Amino acid sequence: MSAARDVFFAWVFQGTDVFAVTALVFGTTAVMFCGLSLRERPRWQHGLRYLKTIVAVNVLTAVAWLAYLWAVKLLEPAVASTIWAGVGPLAVARLARHAPSHRRRVAPAETFGMVERVAHLGLVGTLGFLAVAAVTGHSGIAAAPWRTAIGVGLAVGSGVAIAVAIVVTKQLHDARFSARQVVAVRFCLLIIVAGAAGLVGVAGAGSGIASAPQRFASAARLIPAGLLLVTLPIYALQAAVVRLRPMTVEAVAALGPPLVFALQAFDGRLRFSAFTLAGVISYALCTGVAAAARLLAPVAEVGQPAGVDGRAP
Repeated sequence: MSAARDVFFAWVFQGTDVFAVTALVFGTTAVMFCGLSLRERPRWQHGLRYLKTIVAVNVLTAVAWLAYLWAVKLLEPAVASTIWAGVGPLAVARLARHAPSHRRRVAPAETFGMVERVAHLGLVGTLGFLAVAAVTGHSGIAAAPWRTAIGVGLAVGSGVAIAVAIVVTKQLHDARFSARQVVAVRFCLLIIVAGAAGLVGVAGAGSGIASAPQRFASAARLIPAGLLLVTLPIYALQAAVVRLRPMTVEAVAALGPPLVFALQAFDGRLRFSAFTLAGVISYALCTGVAAAARLLAPVAEVGQPAGVDGRAP
């Protein structure tokens, strides 16, 4: 569903206010999950103890989604998705390798075998190749180099932010917050910022508050599609964070871009790009090898510290 989401919104955002759609879709999502988590009141009573973590998750989520949705608007969907998804495992790996011991709850200790390290190096090269291909006009969409460069930067920033957010939300789950509760509270800042930007017409789809009702009415038609393509994948990802380590979540989530490339064939705005295809194939090989190496690796090594979920990594 996340692959269909990327292609769908890349097409929709060409004529609809990005911020209005974001505010309405994520606002509806937050209201739904607030209602679903009302019976979990005992854990809500301890929410103030984790206020810093909740605020951090809100900031990271707002940065990640606003940057990513604009990247999808500016870039070929497959390029935006590949850069965004590929940066995630690299960011988590960086955090895990370099976090000091007293911060292991934020970036838990991870073991990286030689195969996984080589795959990560290949992934860095692949992302660099795709970025250069996009900026030099060899991707599936014709755009000014400066516009494409901004899109690449937004995709990278979004990938880093969402990866860190996954690691930080793990703290809330360790404190026994459910996936429903986390989804209910993590989009508050995103909704406020997107709503304000949509109200004044920052995205350029009409300007000023006077035309805001028209922009939001146009965006409201997309709420059902948004709930299907955004809400369900988000909840599935959040539920996975409860049960899996952050690096494993990122490794599995990184397998989506090849589907985006296949689905974007239905978007008439885009041309076929051999450079994008080569980048996506290289990306799929690197992430496939890295994911297989992680899933087949031993659960723990002798003397290795326990992970954030209380089990050995």
